Amino acid sequence: MYDKDSEERISQPIFNSLLSYLPEISRMRGWRMYARNGSRILSLWSDYGRMLLGYSPRGFASIAKSSMDRGLFSATPGKWNSRIDKMLHGLLPEYQNIKILGSQEKALTILQGLKGLASSAPSLASCRFLFDSYLRRDNKLPDTICLVLPIPSALSIGIIASKLSTSLLMEQELIEGIKGMTSIYALSKMQSEEEKAIISRKLEPLWECFDLYKGTLFSRSGPWLFPNYPREKHEEIFIYCLKNGLLISPDYDFPSSVPGDFDKGELGPLRSVAESFL
Repeated sequence: MYDKDSEERISQPIFNSLLSYLPEISRMRGWRMYARNGSRILSLWSDYGRMLLGYSPRGFASIAKSSMDRGLFSATPGKWNSRIDKMLHGLLPEYQNIKILGSQEKALTILQGLKGLASSAPSLASCRFLFDSYLRRDNKLPDTICLVLPIPSALSIGIIASKLSTSLLMEQELIEGIKGMTSIYALSKMQSEEEKAIISRKLEPLWECFDLYKGTLFSRSGPWLFPNYPREKHEEIFIYCLKNGLLISPDYDFPSSVPGDFDKGELGPLRSVAESFL
């Protein structure tokens, strides 16, 4: 899959991150990445829950383009503010103190400060996601959390919610119209899943089909894939999968996930990696 230049980049990562092993990506569609060198990579990495519906979920691009055509790039009052607030209180009824911020990064940074976390990346212990009911947690979510929407971070608002009325002293922020409209799209998806499990009922047969190919590498809970291998083998397994056209979670502490579209040929390496490393 990789030419010589690609392998040189792999052996000398630019950044201190497993994602730096990726070849140069020119396009993403569905759950696949297309590299400039001609290779194709199937993603089992949801980017901390943001890509559970794929890199460009159905209808999402149209909403973003409509917002762009209307020039909604500046943070100003709009109908999206009140609608988002109403949707959030319906989705998180136990969290009465909810703040809308201009970016997900800012919300996570604030949560990091409140909780003394080591990383500002979304975590299972302090964030809520689409398909959250399937996640394996040692404890219940805390009184203050972030909500991670299933859309790209660049087009997502930040949401921090608390059960405590006095814990969030920051002011609510105005948001850009484009983020408001795309975030409403994401919240509607989470709302339909929360109320009627509409998305999971449609995808469950696919998730079950995935079990035929995953071997013993992962344990599955809904769409989430938890590693069955020890932490010290993670980098080696990540690189092996990537060389064979599969992107798994680069973060050992955050699960991979079943892509919403795949064929058995693409998933073949999962069995071979289990045979090689387990």
